[in-house]
Amino acid sequence: MEAIGFDLYMELLQERIAEIKGQEIPKVEDTQIDLNITAFIPADWIRNNDEKFAAYKAISDCRNNEELLELSACWNDRYGSLPSAVVSLLELMQLKLVTKECGICRIKAVEQNIILETRMNETTFRLLRKSLPEHLHSRFIYRQEQSINNIVVRGLGSLKPQKQIEQLKDWLQIMLKNLPQE
Repeated sequence: MEAIGFDLYMELLQERIAEIKGQEIPKVEDTQIDLNITAFIPADWIRNNDEKFAAYKAISDCRNNEELLELSACWNDRYGSLPSAVVSLLELMQLKLVTKECGICRIKAVEQNIILETRMNETTFRLLRKSLPEHLHSRFIYRQEQSINNIVVRGLGSLKPQKQIEQLKDWLQIMLKNLPQE
């Protein structure tokens, strides 16, 4: 401490503590979801192209689940019952919101597995995974890669896409709820 000074020592100590705790979730601007699911706004539901474009913009501008719920209620009032493709689109957006918070930049299906691409370090991953029920721990495997790390969710790819989305949302929300707050 004498060699580097108290302020620098405290700064290094804080960085090391944060590293040990593994609480740093990488910032993600957008999450790419590559799952085999039909999610769009049908032409026979919103017929006007300008309105359809505005609807896509409105859904992409939603920042939380409450805004998505408000938007779906508004669409229901204005255009009628939501087609299944629109419901799927809303669910994809819910998944996108939670994956962004978890620091996941891409979701893709590979054979029987779902791969979550992230810049998250392994310590942070272990902290998040710890909040899941014990029987799920072996399904989430961290693989450190050169450019981006992968979290392999074993066996999830064998479920129907709608169930994949539902399970991922549930599990990732559990992880986020149990993340220590700063």
